[in-house]
Amino acid sequence: MQKREEKLDEVSVQIESAETRQSEKNANLNQAKNQLSSSKSRDKRSFLLKVFFKTEEVRHAKQVWQIASVQKKKADSLLSALKAELVKATEDFDRQLVACRPNPYRPSFAEREEREKLESRKTELLNTQRHKKTIRKG
Repeated sequence: MQKREEKLDEVSVQIESAETRQSEKNANLNQAKNQLSSSKSRDKRSFLLKVFFKTEEVRHAKQVWQIASVQKKKADSLLSALKAELVKATEDFDRQLVACRPNPYRPSFAEREEREKLESRKTELLNTQRHKKTIRKG
């Protein structure tokens, strides 16, 4: 059980860290998206020029947005992989727990002989006590 708790705690800490990174990447993506949108809105050229020729500012903003998008996807996939690992670890430990069965006690030959001797001595002593009680009563 201790091993299970350690593993689950370890994966949970990794998940919390991944969620924090995912939040940061999401914020970066939103910021990049806003920057791209802002750059496009500041471009006062004609529609055809905007479509065929991007300004340096728009190109840079688009690159930043693409990088942020890739990083966000990586953070998402890492988080989902860690959550899957947590589920798998939990299932594995549960499966091990179900598979855990008590081992029957199989005494060795010497232990069986010793036990038989002790059992016969116990029976002998009990019989002697019963015999003494019947003599006292009779």
